[in-house]
Amino acid sequence: MSLAKIHPINPSVVNKEKISFDHELRERFKSERYQIDQPYFQFTAEGYTISAVGGSEKFSALRPRHIFHSLFARILGVIAFMCVLVGTFVFVGSQLGDIDKNSTTASMMGLMAVIVGLGGGVLVSHIVSTICGPLRHATVKDSTGAKVMTIEPVSRFHIFNSEFYIRDAQGKLLATFKKNFWASIFQKRWHAHDFRGKYMFTAIEDNLFLSILRRYLNLARFIPMHFMFTKNGGKPFGEFRRGYSLRDKYKLNYNPAAADGWLMVASSIMLDTGEKR
Repeated sequence: MSLAKIHPINPSVVNKEKISFDHELRERFKSERYQIDQPYFQFTAEGYTISAVGGSEKFSALRPRHIFHSLFARILGVIAFMCVLVGTFVFVGSQLGDIDKNSTTASMMGLMAVIVGLGGGVLVSHIVSTICGPLRHATVKDSTGAKVMTIEPVSRFHIFNSEFYIRDAQGKLLATFKKNFWASIFQKRWHAHDFRGKYMFTAIEDNLFLSILRRYLNLARFIPMHFMFTKNGGKPFGEFRRGYSLRDKYKLNYNPAAADGWLMVASSIMLDTGEKR
């Protein structure tokens, strides 16, 4: 979808519902279009270059991988998997007792032990490695290297809800993004709220059919995930689109009458982080 199809929102209506932030960030992000790219050969961290299309604004974002912390969490996950698997077989073996080892009952119990042990082990391993893993904050900096804002996951592990905080350089909460599991089963939706908890807008996957193909047919590698920004009853005012390339390359376009530039850039970094793209 082109930006020309996004801008038809009535600016007078948008301005009435726009959440205003009396913050210096508004003056630092003035462009309507940004190019957000991930450089090649990143090992200890995932980074982004953020540049205004046709403008002089340049920023960068960095999300550390925490390699050793992540490795330690994965090791704990493997240990948890082995404990569940061994524990399941020990328990089932103790229940067999005097049952004929060659009987159908023994065979069924053995099969159940394998299924429960493997399934339960994978589940527990994922939970343990996630809980013990690092919280990967993304830090946005200007061209001088000074911190501008951070995008922070609220917790390591979530079941039904995901949540991210946007904070300024001084740590002040500016916005919150939330995604509900049930509301995003077919089409992912992130809802933005200001620091007072007031709803601002929604970032939603661009197409229901393509969303299903990406998630349930595992075609996300071949069908790039795009998001539309909507408000005022679902009216689009921006888009965050990924191009076809070896490394992540995104284009952010939006109507500045609907939201501040810093918020849209933060939304884009959050979407890439929150969806593990």
